[in-house]
Amino acid sequence: MEYANIWRKKIVMQFSACKNHARLYVGEKAIEHFSLDLYGYKCRKSAVYLPYSQPLPETLIAKMVLRKLAGQQIGVRVRSILLQITYC
Repeated sequence: MEYANIWRKKIVMQFSACKNHARLYVGEKAIEHFSLDLYGYKCRKSAVYLPYSQPLPETLIAKMVLRKLAGQQIGVRVRSILLQITYC
């Protein structure tokens, strides 16, 4: 399985593409913090499963990335990364 990473001096988040879904590895703390927003998505340990049959929750993903960076701005466009993984 291939992983794509968002970096900011270290790995901030990872993505992987599977047959029916993409996995977003955000960490257990982020899943706990955003548990209400993630209602309806399958979550295991530190990963959120994003089925290709549902719209991508871009705003939520951006919030998780920004929270992980503790308010720092990132130099990566989250949407473009997710689209590249989704359509591989």
